[in-house]
Amino acid sequence: MEEYQERAIHVACSFLGNWEDARDVTQEAFVKAYEHLDSFKENSRFYTWFYRLLANHCKDFLRRKKTRPEDSAPDLVENAVSLAANPREAVLHQELESEIYAALNRLPLQQRNAFTFRYLEGMNLEEIAEIMDLSGGAVKAHLWQAVQKMRKNLGGIPHE
Repeated sequence: MEEYQERAIHVACSFLGNWEDARDVTQEAFVKAYEHLDSFKENSRFYTWFYRLLANHCKDFLRRKKTRPEDSAPDLVENAVSLAANPREAVLHQELESEIYAALNRLPLQQRNAFTFRYLEGMNLEEIAEIMDLSGGAVKAHLWQAVQKMRKNLGGIPHE
């Protein structure tokens, strides 16, 4: 739990839009993982199994709450820890973070998940495919679409 807790909370926050819900859902997912350890298959990686369980738990939470993450996007910024050295940098950092999270939260769920796992969590395509229960091609398609929409939502950052 200690090894994955911080990353898991960040993943849950990208799904849910606020830190309080993310902490609660992550804790519930760890309890569920412990209760269902017997269903973990040794030929799989534990963290991909757990993140898949966490992603499903987040989706269930959103269905129960019947809300979209952008409803609470400001909470992400309010709770973010700024590493900036001066107040002006802190404000710029907060504004950029706010824009990024707002753009991320406008993506459809599958694209947002793929983008979060790849670019915020640094997972490879195989891990993402396993977590999302999709083919590698489907993950690539979601990532491509997410990147295009993020560029558009963030003001047309130039293509590489």
